[in-house]
Amino acid sequence: QAVTPDKTVRIKTLAQGHYAALDMRLMERVLDNLLNNALRYCHSTVETSLLLSGNRATLIVEDDGPGIAPENREHIFEPFVR
Repeated sequence: QAVTPDKTVRIKTLAQGHYAALDMRLMERVLDNLLNNALRYCHSTVETSLLLSGNRATLIVEDDGPGIAPENREHIFEPFVR
């Protein structure tokens, strides 16, 4: 789906028929932060996937931007870190 004229978000996998108990406001914030960040730094495309394995779900947000330097990766979920 086109988000802006030069950027696209693709949903690669839709898991159907599975349910989870989530705090919807918190999940909305997580998704909003991840997607907005990916769109801010991508060149043109953001892809999202939801992988299911047993009782675990993994949300993957990938973009074609410059990436995060290895030395910064362990800090990305700390408040106010860019």
